[in-house]
Amino acid sequence: MNKIIFILILQIFTISNIYASDNFVKNYHLENTSPERILFIGNSYLYYNDSLHNHFKRIVEEKNPNYDGSSNVKSSTIGGSRLKHHNLDYLLTAKAISSLEKFDLVILQGGSGESQSEEERNAFSEKAKEHINKIQSIGSEAALYMIHAYVKPHKNYDPNQIRVIEKMYVETGERNSALVIPVGLAFENA
Repeated sequence: MNKIIFILILQIFTISNIYASDNFVKNYHLENTSPERILFIGNSYLYYNDSLHNHFKRIVEEKNPNYDGSSNVKSSTIGGSRLKHHNLDYLLTAKAISSLEKFDLVILQGGSGESQSEEERNAFSEKAKEHINKIQSIGSEAALYMIHAYVKPHKNYDPNQIRVIEKMYVETGERNSALVIPVGLAFENA
């Protein structure tokens, strides 16, 4: 039952958008198809509007009343942050931010500024690799949460930005054999 529910939720994040772009060549899957202990790491894109992790756990609890989302789904966010701003060593320490020994799945979301230049994209890719390696070294799995692009009238709006973001996340995911959750493509198609 838990496996079916998790797959359903993962499909909400991915399946409807998987064919949105030619760049989305590979779609890596999680080895653990029913992770129960999940950590979201990111910035305000995750925590505004009652925090994505709260919506996620309510969806799971609706379908599986025996699931304890409050204990098993956590979020660590810093407004305006990039991947490099998160103290992953601390967040992955047993019982550091919850009663859990470890998370089955850690979802990493980068900052919008990380796609603005080649230098910033390279820094994102390197930090993602470092974080993914640390996550995997403790027996957890990592996924990348692709951000959306700026929209009008934002001063940094660029009609091609989503392609840059997509390429950055997909290439980073491919280099690290990590699942990419294409939320940015869902925003583009909404």
